[in-house]
Amino acid sequence: MTREVQNLDRIFKAPDEPALLNVNGLFSGGSDGKIYLVPNWQRDYSWDADEEVRLLLEDLKQFFDKTTQLNYTLGSFITHTIQGQTAHVVVDGQQRIVTLYILTVALRDSLDKIIAHEYQDGALVPRGLQNLQTAIRNLVQRTSLSGEDSLPLAIEFGNANIVLQGLANGNFAQLELEQTSQINIMNAYQKCIDYLSENFHTAFEVATFARVVLEGTFLTENMVLDMKQALDIFLKINIRGKQLEGSDYLKNYLFRNLGPGYDFETLADTWEKMSANLRSSTTKREKLKTPEFFLRNWALLLKGEKVGGDNAVFDFWENRFDSDQNKYIREFLDTVQVQSKNFARISSNKYIENNEVNSSLDGADYFKGTQYLPVLLGAAKLQNYDYLSQLVNFRYLFYILSQERTQDFESMIPKWAIKINALTPGASIEEIDAATKSVQDVLIAPASIQNLITKIPSYRYGSDTRKIRMILGLVAKSFQQEAGYDNVTLKTFLKGFKSGVGFDIDHIFPQAKILTRRLADTKEETLRVENIYHSIGNLVLVNGLQRTYSDKDPIEKTSLYLQDQSIFTQSLGPIPPDINPDMRTMMNRIQLDSGANLSDWSEEVIEKRSKYIAKTFASLIPPTLLS
Repeated sequence: MTREVQNLDRIFKAPDEPALLNVNGLFSGGSDGKIYLVPNWQRDYSWDADEEVRLLLEDLKQFFDKTTQLNYTLGSFITHTIQGQTAHVVVDGQQRIVTLYILTVALRDSLDKIIAHEYQDGALVPRGLQNLQTAIRNLVQRTSLSGEDSLPLAIEFGNANIVLQGLANGNFAQLELEQTSQINIMNAYQKCIDYLSENFHTAFEVATFARVVLEGTFLTENMVLDMKQALDIFLKINIRGKQLEGSDYLKNYLFRNLGPGYDFETLADTWEKMSANLRSSTTKREKLKTPEFFLRNWALLLKGEKVGGDNAVFDFWENRFDSDQNKYIREFLDTVQVQSKNFARISSNKYIENNEVNSSLDGADYFKGTQYLPVLLGAAKLQNYDYLSQLVNFRYLFYILSQERTQDFESMIPKWAIKINALTPGASIEEIDAATKSVQDVLIAPASIQNLITKIPSYRYGSDTRKIRMILGLVAKSFQQEAGYDNVTLKTFLKGFKSGVGFDIDHIFPQAKILTRRLADTKEETLRVENIYHSIGNLVLVNGLQRTYSDKDPIEKTSLYLQDQSIFTQSLGPIPPDINPDMRTMMNRIQLDSGANLSDWSEEVIEKRSKYIAKTFASLIPPTLLS
């Protein structure tokens, strides 16, 4: 049985011959005055001065020290040309090429400075040094016959060219560095200057190292037909590696598959605004500001299930776009700026509309949570965003405090997120509750609540201090709200006491080491006593100088507790006769239910108060979250 073969007359074109270039050949321009253009769709110049730049300098120094080594190779890079232009568009290799140019500028400046120091009379400078100075200056900045200066390298994004031009002209002291590429370029230049100064101390040494860099350092330029072919090769080379993130591949994918109505400049501008939005986040956790992290959370929201694997972000978006490019690429580009702005606010623990702190999420933010972010991203459009925030906060706290399996919690979040995302902006609280309850895994079973109530008394000061502070803070906050004295924020309860603000944790009965001396006769008894007296029932948040009372018996702490801002703390002491009747009723109730009695503080009181705190905390979990 034969099989018909068609298109046998196809013509195949071999790639252009790779060009082996040293740094001289890279930046000299050759006969056609070529420049290397880093296009506006590329990612930022991202090499860190203390990491990648330092490693490159150390490798070059090692090459410099090895007299038997003939060359230093930096691998290959990929370019394509544009008909009628002299630019070689850099698709892969930006970081190395830009860094080599920065190093060339630093060599020029270091050599000029040290020659001026060693040779007071310029006429005494050896001709070889003079020739090298001139050669490096010509690499850094070319001058045409008409007198116009130009650089051998151009970067189209992030205002990076302003910094490159400033370095080339030696006029960069007053530059305002705002964007990522600008900052990284200047840091790399300073690292090069410092490294040269520390390792080469004479004009001859700097000049010899300069020749190592310019003449002995080689790259291979692979020039292909056009951008599409260049990007295809780039992805095939890099997709199996770890150097780039899925967001980088996604950016390249979009450039290859732009639909009608979008051009490279529009896409580059959209991508840069997205990155700028993410960088505007006030969080100190840098990963939350990256396109990779944002796009992963957005993918979780849209997919409604976990996104896993080394290239999960790219794989999700590629599959989504491939299913309907006209629809989903346009949808992505039309909404990415709004979504990235929302995500920046959410990752900063801010409200979407007014950029103020979202106190409803103070608890989750205290534990530096991130798993719940897709739910908040889906809720960003809701008018009842604050209500949903409260649900997210308590569901996350239950996960932390009950030690729920991380796998289960992270599998639940996308399911909840996609349900919330489907709501209209004006969704009522009842509709939010219904969407939440429709996801069975979100709901907390009665048995799980009881397990939490049992677990909380087992927490111990030291290993569980942060959890204890959270529970005590929320319980104290609930009594403030009930009494109408909502004058202390949860964030204040969670802060340590300093300069009259915040709360320290006080052991109501003195520290375990004192108790051990008083009560414990054996090692087993010592451990038992420490467990009891480090338990949550013997701890209280105090807004005052509790350290001066730390060795006193409970009844001697009455004045410390009664002057505290927290009603829950005040209720430990005798109730003042002139107190507000409603307040007296509340404090009486707390004392009765908790068994708190400073005049007769015992193990039984501590155990009863531990259970009371646990039950009170569990009662704060919104009913919507209960099955």
